[in-house]
Amino acid sequence: MDGICWYDFEYCTRTWPNLWGVLTGTLGWRMIFAIILIIPICLFPLGAWAIEKSEKTRPGKFDFIAFIFLSLVMTSSLLALDSLSSAHFSWIWLILFIIGLIAFIWRSKTSSLNFIDINVFKSPTFTLSVLVYCILQFVNLGINFIIPNFLQVSLGATSTLAGFALLPGSLIGSAAQGPIGALYDRKGAKGILYSGNTVFFIALVLLTIFTKNLTLLGVMGLYVVFTIGRSSSFATTMTNSLAQLPHDKAASGNAWFTTTSQFAASAGTATASLIATKSSNLTTGTQHVFMFFLCLALLNFVFYTLILNKKIK
Repeated sequence: MDGICWYDFEYCTRTWPNLWGVLTGTLGWRMIFAIILIIPICLFPLGAWAIEKSEKTRPGKFDFIAFIFLSLVMTSSLLALDSLSSAHFSWIWLILFIIGLIAFIWRSKTSSLNFIDINVFKSPTFTLSVLVYCILQFVNLGINFIIPNFLQVSLGATSTLAGFALLPGSLIGSAAQGPIGALYDRKGAKGILYSGNTVFFIALVLLTIFTKNLTLLGVMGLYVVFTIGRSSSFATTMTNSLAQLPHDKAASGNAWFTTTSQFAASAGTATASLIATKSSNLTTGTQHVFMFFLCLALLNFVFYTLILNKKIK
């Protein structure tokens, strides 16, 4: 079941960039936003009809104040990161981030209203798993951003071709989710996590070493390897972590994975853009992006070792 769910997730998130490339090359970039606007309008009534009404297990009202504080934390941190690309760093966003974080923790500890439970972070295994999950999503979106730009600017590919360059890896990564889920059910998480991150690491090593000699086919092939490794670790990290939480904490754990991964995706794109624009040319900037992501992949090995150490549960 996990494999099927993650197949849907991976397929959608990985095939949309290919469509955006086609739209940009044919109808213009504005059509991307037009389609994005139409999709939720159509899906909202469908979701309202399809979602089964269930009995409340946690009576109480939603904590909008905690929601506002958490929104402030994420928004200000992304704006602070974005300001690094300008001549002067905007300290106001960093200050707002610190204030918002303190306020959110205080509110979560003192409020009796319903929001995401931060007590799940008392588990070292869960906390480390969220960090790994965010790194994988951070690198994934950063790579998905930098590769099409590299292909267009450095190799002279069209926007359509640059988008489709990711398609083989996207399809293979999506199709691999079923077998990965089945393997997890039979063998557990350890082998998948280590082998997946190893493949992920090797792909980044090759991308870093051969950046200045890459061709379109070379990028496509290495992206396939990258996707297989990243997909293997991504879903398994979350599934393994949630399986170890108490049942009443699983919903909050799932919410934290979803929330932080969305933040990591935005941060990954912003960081890749920042590193690339600070370099002398896009090819060198792309290589620097790959090098930075390579360091994060190494860090994942450390985190996985700690996660799989039963003494820190």
